Amino acid sequence: MYDDSLQKDSILPVFGAIVILKDADLTLEFLLSLLTSVFRKSDIEANDIITDIYHNDESMVGIYAYDIAEYKMQLALSLARSLGESLRLELRRVS
Repeated sequence: MYDDSLQKDSILPVFGAIVILKDADLTLEFLLSLLTSVFRKSDIEANDIITDIYHNDESMVGIYAYDIAEYKMQLALSLARSLGESLRLELRRVS
């Protein structure tokens, strides 16, 4: 008997949600630049995300194919590190 559930699982894409966590040492200028450059958010979207972080201690930046999410997360962390910025991100698997 053939079990097609394995095949279905292997062809379904896996997604990841990138979440920025509130950090008192993170500058607003860097965060705005990061959101518009790495995550391609408009100024309005970036300001909404920043406001969400301020009120809820975190905000989801976006949902991407898992490998793209990993790449964007590493790019953001590398940029923050190179500029001496404190950045806390989480990558959450989306089912």
